[in-house]
Amino acid sequence: MEVIIYIILFTLPLVIGGIIAIINSTGVNNTIEKFEAWIRKRQQKTSINSGWFAKYIINPMLWLIVKFSDWTDGFAHRGFKNGVRIATTLYLIAIWLFLLYAVFIIVVIIVIAVIILWIVFKLALNSNEDVKKGYKQGKNIVSSSKIMNSMANKSKIYKGYLKGWDNKPILTVIEGKVFEGDYDGGGSIFEAAKQVIMTIIDNKIIEGDNDYTNKYIAKVESNVLYVDEGVFDRKEIARVEKDNIQNVFVAYQITGFAEKKVIATAYDGDEMVVAVGALYLLTQTEK
Repeated sequence: MEVIIYIILFTLPLVIGGIIAIINSTGVNNTIEKFEAWIRKRQQKTSINSGWFAKYIINPMLWLIVKFSDWTDGFAHRGFKNGVRIATTLYLIAIWLFLLYAVFIIVVIIVIAVIILWIVFKLALNSNEDVKKGYKQGKNIVSSSKIMNSMANKSKIYKGYLKGWDNKPILTVIEGKVFEGDYDGGGSIFEAAKQVIMTIIDNKIIEGDNDYTNKYIAKVESNVLYVDEGVFDRKEIARVEKDNIQNVFVAYQITGFAEKKVIATAYDGDEMVVAVGALYLLTQTEK
């Protein structure tokens, strides 16, 4: 029974087109040609439409119908011409709908597969402590390797304004990682990760290593270093600027009218690097 239904559906456009060709009715031909003219106008509008549905779903099908209609314009017999147009249009619509359905099914399968893989991964990560530890260890290796292999991007931070034999670096910044003292990048990558006391991310200063679960402890906006003291409250603790005399960045406090007290100086650094130095020194002073 199903085979008979499929045969009927497959041959129905041919039957309809054949009937139109045989009867060759003026009224039917006029109606089909008006419909064909409407299709052309519709295709012209959708071809310049920027919407994705009109551009990628409707217009391709209309374009095929219009192109086939152009090909049949040379048929002398009106009934035969319009019969072929109707039969072909019905077949093109059916094929296009089938293709859209196939694409939809493929997209659904891909989405379901991605969701299943994500769930399996999460379950495995949460249930297997060894896998979880290995995943975190891998993140630390990748993160720390960047520190050990990128010594070119290193900045030294000094207390006060001038460096010298009696003024050793208080901090070293390598690829956004902040180390105490004159850190040379030695030791294993695991030891290096443990030594990170702060991390610079954009204009924010994070406590400890680069872990996005940690809340930032300070930030720089418009050359001002702020620390948060509440949801809507923040405190200005220092200002940073470029010192053109030594071509370095300095952080200072306003101690009086137009008086500046230099807290820290960053060599081969920027505003965020010297802000880290100021934050570190002021925090140590408070302790």
